[in-house]
Amino acid sequence: MIKRITGLTIGFSLILGGQAFAEESLKVVDPQSDLYDTTRYLEEATYDITTDFSDKVLLQEQYAEKRLREAELAIEQGDPAAAKKLIQEADIHGELMEENLAEVKKTDDDIEEIDALEKEVLSYIAKRTEILKSLLVRDDIPEDAKKGIQRAINNQEKVVEKIHKAFAEKRLHLDDREDVDEDAEDEAEEKAEKAEDKAEKEREKAEEAAEKAEDKAEKERERAEEKTEKDREKAEEAAERAEEKAEKERERAEEKAERDREKAEEAAEKAEEKAEKERERAEEKAEKERERAEEKAEREREKAEEAAERAEE
Repeated sequence: MIKRITGLTIGFSLILGGQAFAEESLKVVDPQSDLYDTTRYLEEATYDITTDFSDKVLLQEQYAEKRLREAELAIEQGDPAAAKKLIQEADIHGELMEENLAEVKKTDDDIEEIDALEKEVLSYIAKRTEILKSLLVRDDIPEDAKKGIQRAINNQEKVVEKIHKAFAEKRLHLDDREDVDEDAEDEAEEKAEKAEDKAEKEREKAEEAAEKAEDKAEKERERAEEKTEKDREKAEEAAERAEEKAEKERERAEEKAERDREKAEEAAEKAEEKAEKERERAEEKAEKERERAEEKAEREREKAEEAAERAEE
């Protein structure tokens, strides 16, 4: 059973090549990849040709985990609507897993295969719970999606109880098929109780792991907030430095403008003084020329008078 599932997983890996990233043995394709629709079709085809209900249980658990990890990718890519849809699809895979689990009682698997199947299914559920809790504390998840995530987390405990009950009944069924006597039935009940105790411990371990994952996610969120605060402080400091630099530049520009204005005023005053001196020299020159002209006219007048006097004599 498990070998067949491993073979199918390897087949997916060969098809996906470099388009997928690994989460241990699980391969997840980017929902925005051109190969995504093809991988979903291959999932459906693989599930359709699988006849063993134990294999179907594991396939649906794998598909549920894939949808959640694809939802994480969608959130990282800024597509919360796609993430919400993928989370809902993960719930559907979980429901199909429960339906197939109900059919496990009809299979011919021996007790070792049942134990291995139960362990693997519980491991998948623990991973799903861890992923769901890490999604729940994210700030970039819509509130309506968070409500669905919380419901899914609350439902995990019920699912675990159903799994314990189904496998306990399967073990009893195997014992009954071997026509055990009353002592053997007591032993089977004791085994069932031990299995339930073991399952309870596994559930507690899963819850502890989920709590650790939640604590880890909370610490990562706090670190992210601290980093954001530091970046904001750096930005404010840079803005203050830029403002101080701009203020100094403005002051230097005003000082330069003031010096240029004073120089211009000094130049204007010098030009005005020069013009005044030129005007005074021109007036002095004009005055001298006027005086010379008057003196010349006076001499001409005197000569004319002398000539007139001589003419009269």
